[in-house]
Amino acid sequence: MSSLHIKKNYRCVPSLQQFYSGVPFAVSSDGSFIACSNGDAIKIVDSPNASIKASIEVDIDAGVTALALSPDDKFLFSAAGHSRLIRGHDGPVMAMACHASGGLLATAGADRKVLVWDVDGGFCTHYFKGHKDVVTTLMFHPDTNKNLLFSGSADATVRVWDLLAKKCFATLERHFSSLTSMAVSEDGWTLLTAGRDKVVNLWDLHDHVFKMTIPTYEVLEGLCVVKSGTELASFLGSCNLQSGKRRDRSSSIYFITVGERGVVRMWDSERAVCLYEQKSSDVTVSSDTDDSPRGFTAAVILPLDQGLLCVTVDHQFLFYSLVVHLEEKFELMLCKRLVGYNEEILDMRFLGEEEKFLAVAANLEQVRLWNSESINCIGVGMGHMGGVGAVAFSKKWKNFFVSGSSDRTIKVRSTDGISDDADQPINLKAKAVVAAHDKDINSLAIAPNDTLVCSGSQDRTACVWRLPDLVSVVVLKGHKRGIWSVEFSPVDQCVIIASGDKTIKMWAIANGSCLKTFEGHTSSVLRASFLTRGTQFVSCGADGLVKLWTVKTNECIATYDQHEDKVWALAIGRKTEMFATGGGDAVVNLWPHKLFESFAELCRKDGSNQIETALRVLGKEEIHLPFEYIREWNTKPKFCHVAQYVLFGVFNIFPPTEILEIRGIGELLEGLIPYSQRHFSRIDRLVRSTFLLDYTLHGMSVIEPDTNATEMNDADNKLLVEKGDQEQELTSEMLKEKAPSKKRKPNKSKDTSRKKVKGAAYTSLAPIPLKFDRLWM
Repeated sequence: MSSLHIKKNYRCVPSLQQFYSGVPFAVSSDGSFIACSNGDAIKIVDSPNASIKASIEVDIDAGVTALALSPDDKFLFSAAGHSRLIRGHDGPVMAMACHASGGLLATAGADRKVLVWDVDGGFCTHYFKGHKDVVTTLMFHPDTNKNLLFSGSADATVRVWDLLAKKCFATLERHFSSLTSMAVSEDGWTLLTAGRDKVVNLWDLHDHVFKMTIPTYEVLEGLCVVKSGTELASFLGSCNLQSGKRRDRSSSIYFITVGERGVVRMWDSERAVCLYEQKSSDVTVSSDTDDSPRGFTAAVILPLDQGLLCVTVDHQFLFYSLVVHLEEKFELMLCKRLVGYNEEILDMRFLGEEEKFLAVAANLEQVRLWNSESINCIGVGMGHMGGVGAVAFSKKWKNFFVSGSSDRTIKVRSTDGISDDADQPINLKAKAVVAAHDKDINSLAIAPNDTLVCSGSQDRTACVWRLPDLVSVVVLKGHKRGIWSVEFSPVDQCVIIASGDKTIKMWAIANGSCLKTFEGHTSSVLRASFLTRGTQFVSCGADGLVKLWTVKTNECIATYDQHEDKVWALAIGRKTEMFATGGGDAVVNLWPHKLFESFAELCRKDGSNQIETALRVLGKEEIHLPFEYIREWNTKPKFCHVAQYVLFGVFNIFPPTEILEIRGIGELLEGLIPYSQRHFSRIDRLVRSTFLLDYTLHGMSVIEPDTNATEMNDADNKLLVEKGDQEQELTSEMLKEKAPSKKRKPNKSKDTSRKKVKGAAYTSLAPIPLKFDRLWM
């Protein structure tokens, strides 16, 4: 077995951060980024991966209330609380809109006023007053030649403002509740308005008269018009054809609505019918007993046929795209979900390729088993009298799981007989039950061979039970506070326990003795998990710290401070041993192993210059550490290429005299040379074996040899044949001369002659050309 790769350093990659706290957001003109309000800050979020490109702090406790982007994405306009650099409103600004030319900005506030500003000069150009309630939505006419501004209010009216005449041109009164969204048709002559009265009204902008009402039977929050020539328009056109009624597209307006039901619906204005409706919602939908709103709050059609973006009340950005199935059938599919806001993160786990099922304990009296691929509930475990706070899956056979509850009992439930095709989730019956502790059970862990389960409780004890009958094996006593985490070692007969007494203890299962105690956290230790085949472990606690430990030396190798609150959750990747942490600050941090990943990335990108630049700044004392890493990486075939790449850079930079002066270089080279020779021999065999393929293909006349090589081979063949003929003639003459004196052995001479001729024939074979330019070592 190769030596273990002891980890000494990790790099924090903030992967899942809170970036959206609700209501105002703005999408760039090309859909590449989103500006989101997040409390007292504005986050610029990259659409493809939710990474935060920039953060703008706002020194206002009330937070950001309105956002708008200029058409060229060069300017971001925001309003926060009662403080603005451009003053004019008497209350918070509730809506903003930027003119298509980028030169004008419209703002509307709780003071019922609508103001228009010159962006370059910073002065007010228009002052409009007439609404009787808060102005909730604003929109410039997309045609810059029309100079119109639309405002919708909670007084259920829409006002059309003429920018040239500087007055209200028309008041549109057909709604019975607050206006939430507006849109203008592609030809610019029809205005669509939506509100919380569950209807969409259409208005003729030639004379500003009412055209029609389309009932939607849900409170609407978002409305957008589908332009012709896009994939969405083609999709809706096909839906129209499937209905059997052909209509003139020039007089019809396709539009999309979203609202409290949490489904996307697409409409045809001419027929006043819904052409498409999602079969099921991708968000939490409100119930009759829940007064808080749920569903969608806004919808935006992304440019360049990138699909549809919908925003939910629980601060998620859902990206939809059209998928074409067989028989040219279109379907709107959820392709990406960005979670803008999380509450406290209490636990999480990595899901591998083979991990198909997910058991969820939601502090209720039941456990639900989910299929992680189809997101369907396939089993429900009842029987606990208190909230379930811990769940552990079988590691070897994958056919059962264990649950622990605040009723102080542990139950073993079998997953045999579950089916993905069942209409209803099956009842997961308990195979064994035991009253395990005197207080709530906080943690459960199953041994790698599925023979034992360990439980940790607030009663300051941990108990080890034999499966499947839950027979007590040993009780581990010694902690002074409640136990938050337990985990079995992957290689030894021991268990590691994290406690509220600020310590981590390692216990022997055989006799229940405490083997080691690890101290260093300043508050309760909430999680601990093994790394590096049980020789290291990671811990996190209520002090917001993450610590990396070595079991053999009891040493804390590194301490990381990247959280601002308790770190409740810790997950370890099986293959890469990257770990993730999450806590009360609603941030999930990923921790990949730092140094190797950095060098591996540079090797993939042929970054020899960057590697040499990094190594040149190291002194004689500092270069010792890279040699240690190189020695460890070189012991594994999958890491040796990076090790040799970095070693090549070291030898190119430092002369042998300086390398010999490095402290402990003799011991390091003793560990490097044998493995390097082994890797070279292995790669040499691989390269040589590739020549067999060239020879085979050459013999099959599949590939043509090089012209120079062919000429050389022909000359060599000719020379060999001539030499063979001369040897044959010489042999024949010698046989004739010796024939009279050796008449008794004519057959032997004849055979010898044959052998020599045969050997000469073999030597006439053309040699195989070896192309050593492919040898890359």
